[in-house]
Amino acid sequence: MKWIKDRYFRKDGTRNWAFFVPDKGKTYTLKQHSDTKIERHVKVKGTKHIFDGDTVYWASLCQKDPTMNIRVRKLLKLQKGICNWCNHHFRCDDVMEVDHVKPRKEGGKDVYANLQLLHGHCHETKTHFDTRKAEAAILKRSDWEMVR
Repeated sequence: MKWIKDRYFRKDGTRNWAFFVPDKGKTYTLKQHSDTKIERHVKVKGTKHIFDGDTVYWASLCQKDPTMNIRVRKLLKLQKGICNWCNHHFRCDDVMEVDHVKPRKEGGKDVYANLQLLHGHCHETKTHFDTRKAEAAILKRSDWEMVR
């Protein structure tokens, strides 16, 4: 009995009889109910299910929607379901696209601080606006003559 106690039980913090198993240099301890972290959950509306097409609702709850990209889900939650370009709420049938606030070709980074979620048509408008702004910043040949 002493050999079994010495081999499989040890003191672990405040627990005097913690069951553990040594295996290839590692030890595995049997957990107790009190070791499990409590997770609080938001109750899902009774009329909702994961495949009803309401991606905004599920993303706001931060559920694991298999049809939505993780990046889109995070940005949707950060922006509280609102497009940064037109300030309208996203609907379940809207096309949502990730956009760089400062374009990557201008030195923008691929981090969440530089990303925003836009409607598909808003993304096209913003890209057109950014292209026009970049073209206006480029000096024409006649302007180069004046600079020299």
